[in-house]
Amino acid sequence: MTTGQKVKYLRENASLSQLELAEKLGLKQCTISKLEHSEIIPSVPTLVKISKVFKCSVAELLGEEVS
Repeated sequence: MTTGQKVKYLRENASLSQLELAEKLGLKQCTISKLEHSEIIPSVPTLVKISKVFKCSVAELLGEEVS
């Protein structure tokens, strides 16, 4: 699963729209769309913000197995 697919999965599980997630992260909705479609790679600060919203590690967002 790509980082974008993981973000989409977590966003949908949290019942958030792209716009709602964008507002939580201080981003635009189109940025979330591009991220989910792997058109852009999120910066480290954005990954940290996303991990805080979804209460997961950055490693999990990057597809790393956490034991």
